[in-house]
Amino acid sequence: MAATVDPQRSQQGNHSNINTAADNNVIDGEKTTPPSEQGTISEVDTTPKVYETVNFGVDDPDNPYNWSFGRKSYITLCGIIMVTNSTFASSVPSGAASFIAADFGITSSYLLTLLISFFLLGYVVGPVMLAPISEYYGRRMVTIVAFGIFFVFSLASAASPNFAALLVFRFLTGLGASAPLSITGGQFADIWQDAVSRGRCVAIFCASTSLGPIIGPVMSGYVSQSPLGWRMTFWVAAMFAGVSYIPVFFIPETFAPVILLKRAHRLRKETGRTDLKAPVEFEERDLKSMLKTYMTRPFRMFFTESIVFFASLYLALIYSTFYLFFQAFPIIYTGIYGFTPGQVGLTFIPIALGCFLACGVIIWFDAYIQRYARLNPSAPPPTDEYRRMYLCCFAGPLYFASVFWQAWSAGPNVHWMVPVSAGFTFGLAFCIIFMGVLNYLTDAYLIFSASAMAAASMCRSVWGAALPLAAKDMYAALGTQWATSILGFAAVGMSVIPFLFLRYGEKIRANSKFCQMLKRRENDEKERVAALRLRNMEELEEELGMERVASLVEEGEGRRDMQRREEEERRRMGEV
Repeated sequence: MAATVDPQRSQQGNHSNINTAADNNVIDGEKTTPPSEQGTISEVDTTPKVYETVNFGVDDPDNPYNWSFGRKSYITLCGIIMVTNSTFASSVPSGAASFIAADFGITSSYLLTLLISFFLLGYVVGPVMLAPISEYYGRRMVTIVAFGIFFVFSLASAASPNFAALLVFRFLTGLGASAPLSITGGQFADIWQDAVSRGRCVAIFCASTSLGPIIGPVMSGYVSQSPLGWRMTFWVAAMFAGVSYIPVFFIPETFAPVILLKRAHRLRKETGRTDLKAPVEFEERDLKSMLKTYMTRPFRMFFTESIVFFASLYLALIYSTFYLFFQAFPIIYTGIYGFTPGQVGLTFIPIALGCFLACGVIIWFDAYIQRYARLNPSAPPPTDEYRRMYLCCFAGPLYFASVFWQAWSAGPNVHWMVPVSAGFTFGLAFCIIFMGVLNYLTDAYLIFSASAMAAASMCRSVWGAALPLAAKDMYAALGTQWATSILGFAAVGMSVIPFLFLRYGEKIRANSKFCQMLKRRENDEKERVAALRLRNMEELEEELGMERVASLVEEGEGRRDMQRREEEERRRMGEV
């Protein structure tokens, strides 16, 4: 069918909209034909520099928001597997450090700390390049290449000939491993349109980021003591990465601008028309513009977006404290209680249990908000701040209380179960804050969320790499109580951030350059879809007659009203 479009002004001249889809659903509002049939391409002006824009049609199957639940779940599962790989590899050396030192003749504790710090430095450098490139070339290509780097240098780490080579390989492994942490949140924003589904996926994703580092010390502590030796810990990490790499190859591209770019290329090839362009092609796409716009975006967001800045600081504190414990727990539990490396690894299990409970709490809270909205349809919808920050306001005090509990309960006259139990509340609070803040960044910045997550990842990784280097001196000078308490006092100060977001978050987003850009795009898309539906309705009236269209519309509205009544009746029966 032909489509009548209104010309719009672009950076390169006038252009009008082409909306392509692959279904012909008349009742739902748009009658379209597959792009290959060329039926949705409208007449174009022949004047110079006049273009038509290729966009998604209503209910377009190529739009990631419209993909099947199974396809979305596959992408989500792959992201969770990749991030578990990444964080698992980050802490693998912690249980094997003493055996690595004996093999390579290392006597300095600082050098052994670098095994984790160099990996986290890769987390710092990687997001600067990978997240912006994913917003330029797409998520899929960057994910496959980066995870390949992670896999190759995981193998190299296991075969390291000397300690210097091991440090270099650890940095490069961390570089590749940074992709899941900085890109997966963007992929979730690409495919999950509603905040509830997206929030649940990010919650599971965040639980995975905590599970990986906890499994590492447990595995490496026991494997290193066995005849297999410390190298087997890296071989295990490499095998895990290799098996996980296979499904990564089948992840489809999720970034809508790149999907539309490929569609525009295909349409130009099929039709021979050079006036067809994707929206992203009206932007400058050379190396200079990429470096200027995309590569600097995480830094610009960190320093100009208040939400990104304070969220990154809070995440940096709790994240660096978590990684500091990989150095502090051997000092506490080996020095005070005489634990072996394997037993020290087991002390992280309560943290993992707390993280899994946090995941359940987040999902329950989302369900509670949904139920409240159904029962109170006249109430205003919950803001992003209420949805994400409300639980963080409770988790903040719980977090610093658990840090003080850990600090002052460990001692020769106190059973080891008392400080170990603090790990459960620590993991619960840590993950609620981590999930809530990352979800808030994703909700607030959507297609820019990869850059926002990259800024947060860089900040927390800098802290996570630096703070463990001070662990031995800090605990030697201050003792276990006051050294850990310093982190608790810092957490007290940071705990006000969720309250500030809850109170002022909407105003901050209203004045945010990036949030306003997203708002304009959303409004433009709504206007485009509304105009498309109106145009299709007019064409249907011409083709079928006004009375027939009116009866179809009335029939559709009656069917929806019946479904709504049935849903209300089921809800009332459920409450009884």
